[in-house]
Amino acid sequence: MAKSRRILSVLLAILMVLTIVPAGLIGTAGAVSDDEIGTSSVELSQSFLERPDITISSTAVIRTAEAANSQAAGTTIVKATASGLPELTGDKAEAFYAGETPQDPMVVFTTNKALKANPTITCSNANLTFTAASAGAYTDGVYTYSWKVAGSSISVKQLNFEVGYTYEYTDANGKVVTKTYTAYTTSAVENVAQPGGISAYRYRSYHFTKHNCTNKEKVNYIARIVGANTFGTYVDTTQSGWSRGYWDFNTGSFTTVSGTAAGYGQIRFDDHSNEGTQNANTANDMNRPVTVAYVDRSMVALSNYNLRFTITDFLNRTDKYSAYGIKEFKLVPGAVSFDGNTPDNNSANEQLVPVKPAEYNESTKEYDTVAGGTSSPVIATDGLIP
Repeated sequence: MAKSRRILSVLLAILMVLTIVPAGLIGTAGAVSDDEIGTSSVELSQSFLERPDITISSTAVIRTAEAANSQAAGTTIVKATASGLPELTGDKAEAFYAGETPQDPMVVFTTNKALKANPTITCSNANLTFTAASAGAYTDGVYTYSWKVAGSSISVKQLNFEVGYTYEYTDANGKVVTKTYTAYTTSAVENVAQPGGISAYRYRSYHFTKHNCTNKEKVNYIARIVGANTFGTYVDTTQSGWSRGYWDFNTGSFTTVSGTAAGYGQIRFDDHSNEGTQNANTANDMNRPVTVAYVDRSMVALSNYNLRFTITDFLNRTDKYSAYGIKEFKLVPGAVSFDGNTPDNNSANEQLVPVKPAEYNESTKEYDTVAGGTSSPVIATDGLIP
């Protein structure tokens, strides 16, 4: 009897083992070898992971204006320089750009593999027009697709772009696989730049002994602070004072903006003088123009923003003997009172490292149109330079 119980216990133990462990693992029939498992894994990996390497980018800041060939704020997308100055068509355009060139706002998509068809582009939050600039140009192992961006009545502050593309290939099993993907990029939207500065007109108002006419010696110029991430404003933005607005490089006249000229940063200063050195400046009051430059903490060198002080002298002299013009500029530390006797500030010069304007050329009776700039000092601030 005891022997029978032991046999029964052994049988029950074997039955339990067979119940817990799948029968297929007991023998070798139907088992998969290590090599076969590895091959299956490779096929699976190739089927799911093969896709092109892509990049996508768009113009960081897309600018809007009242219309093409306009400096006024508005809602129409326009070509602009890196400093946000819009494209103009007049003969003073190069002076207006101050060393930069306007570019179309763009979306650029690249892939290292040929696509089944040209990718498509849409904007999810604005009605835009896209013009293909490059449709799969192949260079150095990369296919490039790009589109110019245009549109009007833009009310959003950010444009969201979507590029759809389809890739087709044959996997390791000989199966043709077609996959469609979407890539995304965004651009900020801002009005064309309105650099802070002074538009000045100085002239003599009496008769010369040898030259019988008035207003003969004239200087008409615009001084601006220009650069990426710069915005013009005024010391006091709640009141209207002198003529506020901007110098129109197309019409050759100052455009006054009603009210406090919010969003602009230039003033107009007209006056006459008798002789000698005269100064065109504003006191430390509500009319003083201000330029604020925003600096990325990861890129604090001013060379990253092409921050520059520019003087455009329109050279409309009517007397060939006139030696009237801009002789120099000075730097002062912040919004302080100053006049023609105020000395250059050493600390301000060390920080901004300005390029001084050329001296008046007696043979040509002209001055440089772009009269100043900055090199690449590092500014230690909390994110903006007033």
